[in-house]
Amino acid sequence: MIGYKAMKGNTCRDFAFEVGQTYEISGDFGICKKGFHFCQSFTDVGFYYPFRNSLNRYYEIEALGEVST
Repeated sequence: MIGYKAMKGNTCRDFAFEVGQTYEISGDFGICKKGFHFCQSFTDVGFYYPFRNSLNRYYEIEALGEVST
């Protein structure tokens, strides 16, 4: 699934991401509990990280495996 993520720089919830790398969650994950967050629509990203803020960086990501929505 292709998705979209925004961050200030490359860090989200104290986790530093690197472009081109693949990351995995071990154990159980759940919405708003544990996992990597992203939006399925690019326009939805603006709700969490306003497009008018020049400090935000926007990424297209690929979610592999199980996804909770």
